[in-house]
Amino acid sequence: MRTHRKPLRALQCIAAAGASLALLASCGGSGGSSDGAEPTPSNSGTLTVDVLKSVLLSGADLGGDFQAGPASDTASPLPCAAGGARTLDQQAPPALQARTVLLSPSLTGEISEQLKVYDNDAAASAALAIYVAGFACATGSLYGADGTTEPLAIVGPSDVTANVGVSQVDGVIGWGLTSTAVDGLAIVSQFGASLMFLTFLNPTGADPAKYPDSLQVVQAALAKIVNS
Repeated sequence: MRTHRKPLRALQCIAAAGASLALLASCGGSGGSSDGAEPTPSNSGTLTVDVLKSVLLSGADLGGDFQAGPASDTASPLPCAAGGARTLDQQAPPALQARTVLLSPSLTGEISEQLKVYDNDAAASAALAIYVAGFACATGSLYGADGTTEPLAIVGPSDVTANVGVSQVDGVIGWGLTSTAVDGLAIVSQFGASLMFLTFLNPTGADPAKYPDSLQVVQAALAKIVNS
């Protein structure tokens, strides 16, 4: 998706899937594709929500019985923010965004991906900084769409850039997440005027070997964007 002036520079994702930050860091990978073409500016007028949706992951990319599910527009405060605090989008509204949620009925697993495009690189960097600050605590809160909250343990940040193995990624930061309901992993990255978010949610204590490898999903998501 050649929509930005700079190569891919960050990646955001929450990967619960029963995986841990250490698991992601220990995984191997051959790396993604590198596209030497110079992207066009994000304000070129050619970018639409449909274009963004076309480069998001699909059930076919994940395999198994993952399929598209309902993608709620309800956003919650970041984990280290107080209840009722402004969400990321309220603090740094994107110019354009798209989201997909992929569900596995057999595994009770969920993987969601968001792609947010901002007016310029500086605006995307500001949104990234807000997101990073939203995980800067050892114990935060997991805010449910129904208004419920539960404690969330946060471990990190940890730089896992080398483990992703995609040349156009300039930096990848991760946090391990654990609550009574889910185990997780959060990763954030930026490319030009855009941020990409991946979220993998699985029940606490689930066998990670039964779920898609978090590193491979990150690589697949990046490759789909870079090669479009």
